[in-house]
Amino acid sequence: MKREFVLLKLLLLLLIFPVQGWDWDTHRWFAERLCNDFSCGCIQEIKDGSIAPDKDFRDTGLHHCYDPLSCTESGYWDCPTARKCPSMDKASEWLEKAKTMSGCGKWYAIGVASHYWLDAKCFWHQVQNEDYSSCHKPFEDKVGDRFYKKQTGWTVCQCDVCVSYSDFEQWYAEFRGIVAEALKATAITPTPTPSTPVKTTPAPVITTTPDTTPVSTTPVYNQTPSMTTPVKTTPTCNHSFHVSHSKDHHRLSAPLERSFLEYFPRVQTRFLQDLPGFSLCLSPAIP
Repeated sequence: MKREFVLLKLLLLLLIFPVQGWDWDTHRWFAERLCNDFSCGCIQEIKDGSIAPDKDFRDTGLHHCYDPLSCTESGYWDCPTARKCPSMDKASEWLEKAKTMSGCGKWYAIGVASHYWLDAKCFWHQVQNEDYSSCHKPFEDKVGDRFYKKQTGWTVCQCDVCVSYSDFEQWYAEFRGIVAEALKATAITPTPTPSTPVKTTPAPVITTTPDTTPVSTTPVYNQTPSMTTPVKTTPTCNHSFHVSHSKDHHRLSAPLERSFLEYFPRVQTRFLQDLPGFSLCLSPAIP
């Protein structure tokens, strides 16, 4: 009778507190490290999100990831018969939600995604009909205790199943890369803006008016002919005294050299008057 009472009490506890994944300390450690690496500034929101599936949603049927090909039969559990992974599906769903959100709401959604994603890595969420009280729960409690005490380099084993701190390091690095891609996609998604139509101004139409002014046919009389300036030429000096003018040419040869002094004043006077066509060429006389 006492044994039946204990079993009934255990059953009630299972109904009130449904089967969970990793200890909440494990999920909080995972979320807090993520926030620190990305400087999210929303530490409380991401930690709240990391335990929301257990604390608020209570959707324990979606926290497993089954793959028959990767399972080996044991006396502690049964292998699944069909492949399905709703835990990873929920993680992807919440990451997609995070892409559409901003502020601390975004990090709450990432925290929720981290819970589902990490539960899919738990061995006891990959098998069925396991011994919960002897294997599943003690295993997760031991791991949570290590994270609560901030220990590193540890290994926990229960019912032939072991996990180490290095496993969590590897899982964290993998999930961190997924979050980085999600944040990158959010950052480069352009915000649609209404397009402003470009105003076009029609080109002006140029019209030409034919010139109707009558052309004058009256002959023009008394036009003054254009004057052509004569080309000024200078006679060549041939080693003698000579005077050149447009109308006459006076050459003073050696025999007349004596009379040049009498002739020169008259020539000089005409030169100073700047008479057109007048030039003076002086050179030694040749006998």
